[in-house]
Amino acid sequence: MKIDNDLSSTELQMKNYLESIFEGKEFLGAKIEDSLNIFKITEKMFENTIT
Repeated sequence: MKIDNDLSSTELQMKNYLESIFEGKEFLGAKIEDSLNIFKITEKMFENTIT
C-alpha cells in the first residue's frame, strides 16, 4: 500500500473508502482525486467556521 504523506489521517481514510467503492468498476462521475479535493475543501471550510 502506498501512503501519501501530504494527506491527513481523515483524508487517507476517505481516499481508501473511495478507492474501495470504485475498484473494478467503470465510474462516469468525478475521479477519486477530484472527490478527495472536494473533501479537503469542505474540511477546510468547516475548520475555518469553527475557529
